[in-house]
Amino acid sequence: MTDSTSYTGIPLSGSDNYTALSGSEETYSMPTGTQYDTSGTSQQAAQLANHHGTGIVPQNYGFGQYMLTPQSNTGQMHQAVHHNGMAGYAPMQEGYTNWNLPPSNQIIPPAQNFLPPLGQTLISTTELTRLQDNFSSTMEKVNVAINRLEKLEADVIALKQKDSEVGKARKGKKSGEGDADGPRPSTEAENFVQAKFQSAVGISNPVGRGKKWAIPPPLEADDAPRMNATGTTRLWNPDWRQSSTTSTNQEFIDHLVELLLSEEEHKDEDKRLLSNLPSGKCKKMVTTYFNNTARRWKSENFEASGEKAKANEARTRRQLRKKRAATKMRQGAQVLAEKLGDTACVGIDELIHTEWMDSQHSTSGEANDEEWENRRVAMGGGANQKGIELRQKEWVSPWLRKLWGYMLSVAREADEQAKARPASNQELMRFRGPSANSNTSAPPMATNLKPCRNCVRDSWAEAHPHHVFPSANTTHTAMQIDVAMAVLDPRYVAYYECDADDEGEVM
Repeated sequence: MTDSTSYTGIPLSGSDNYTALSGSEETYSMPTGTQYDTSGTSQQAAQLANHHGTGIVPQNYGFGQYMLTPQSNTGQMHQAVHHNGMAGYAPMQEGYTNWNLPPSNQIIPPAQNFLPPLGQTLISTTELTRLQDNFSSTMEKVNVAINRLEKLEADVIALKQKDSEVGKARKGKKSGEGDADGPRPSTEAENFVQAKFQSAVGISNPVGRGKKWAIPPPLEADDAPRMNATGTTRLWNPDWRQSSTTSTNQEFIDHLVELLLSEEEHKDEDKRLLSNLPSGKCKKMVTTYFNNTARRWKSENFEASGEKAKANEARTRRQLRKKRAATKMRQGAQVLAEKLGDTACVGIDELIHTEWMDSQHSTSGEANDEEWENRRVAMGGGANQKGIELRQKEWVSPWLRKLWGYMLSVAREADEQAKARPASNQELMRFRGPSANSNTSAPPMATNLKPCRNCVRDSWAEAHPHHVFPSANTTHTAMQIDVAMAVLDPRYVAYYECDADDEGEVM
């Protein structure tokens, strides 16, 4: 073994020039090629650590990391040796006595300053590889998200298509359906209540089109009671100015309800109209009719109420006309089924909706008054009768329009009662008004009301690509009805009259 200087301390891992004795003081042998003395400080001890260990002293208590080499001339290390682990961060033991370190004032720079250029290149390459891996992983996640979104979009479109299939049962208030308090009364029951109400008050049905019932005014305190035409029965005199809950009006309503139910007792079970309704339904019907009558009397006698009532009346009249048109078309559909066979008319009811009907008007709207009035008079249906403007919905296809006219024509052909009416009471002619009154509203998009593509005009569908319509139900043979050669009543020409640019459009 070479000549060496001995000193005591804690073992330094990585040195091959000493033997470690765990748990006690050890003796370290250093080559004599480097001279140390006992006056060395902590920095000098660092050179010893670098010579026999890894050369890294962990930072603590203000001491930094240093790269120590055998050629380094350092000092001042006592505190670092005592408070910090050397190579491997092993805690220093007490009891070191003789370091034999030479004095030095040289400060060793940080270890990274001695890193070779190749090492720096390796670190940069490693960092770049890590960033590339992160980017690739992120792009994979983005592609997965895009694929999921595309699949979700396709599923939504398929779901919309499925939900909008033609042929689903329509919902609405029909016979047998009604409000939360029970089934809706039949039309016969409503007419029965109306007739008894008018008889009790003394209102007679007017004769002639456009004439209204004459509602008797309320009686004052000193007025004599009113009697019927024969003078044998005293008539009721409700006060239309007051609410239905006042004592006078409530007495009249209760009396009428009792009268209606008592007359029901003398009818056969299958002919009763009111007895089978839920409790209180009859009184609700009478109260509703009272409120409607009182509202109309106020509109005729008070200017403020009159303007509002006229607007409501016009709106109600238009809605009733649409309902009547749809009802007549359904009657015509039954006649067509008898003529063509049930198998040829499957799904024909799905082509008739009140919401699809054109609105009918008795005013000029946005059109020129003189032009509109001349056309209206020319389309009159009898003496002193004037036609009604049919404002076509632009989205309805020519094929569907002609089918509507066909159903109306066969319905009237089968209606012998309509044929027997006098000329003054015949159905008014409908006519297409000026383009200024065009109905540009979109078709209803609710699932049970959305039309199929065959029912929508081609030009309208092309101009509104954001509206998606389902294909026709293949089981609905009514879509194949040929109306090209159908004989149509001229009264309904406005229902199937089309623009010139639509004449070549096919189903």
